[in-house]
Amino acid sequence: MPLLHQQRDPRIIKTQKKLLMQLSDPELREDLTAAAILVDLRVFGAKTVLAEFTQKELHMLKEKSFVQDWLRPREKKGKQEGKLAIVEIILKQKLGALSPQLRSQLQKLDDKKLDRLTVKLPKISSPADLQAWLKDGASRHARH
Repeated sequence: MPLLHQQRDPRIIKTQKKLLMQLSDPELREDLTAAAILVDLRVFGAKTVLAEFTQKELHMLKEKSFVQDWLRPREKKGKQEGKLAIVEIILKQKLGALSPQLRSQLQKLDDKKLDRLTVKLPKISSPADLQAWLKDGASRHARH
């Protein structure tokens, strides 16, 4: 509903909720409520949406398959970014500041290669060691 009005009035959320509660099919009501929350977040922002929807409604949003499908790649990317940040911190402690070239190569590693590098971190004692490991594409080191 907010997208149908030229004026972005948060009171629209109350009307929207009343209309959604009139739906007799609970699954359809949940799906449309989840979609409405996503639109409302975009239109009104988190503060307004958190004030208007119950915790139960917000939790239900996370359970919807279309929301999970949307979140899954972002969660995976977030985990990979976290791993990379930890690897960079450890390498910085061991080797000092990393060159932009080394950082760029690290950022290109996929999740499995980051895991392999994490296992090899104790054996890496110089930028040359790291460069050699990266040059091999991390594949050869998976067997060792």
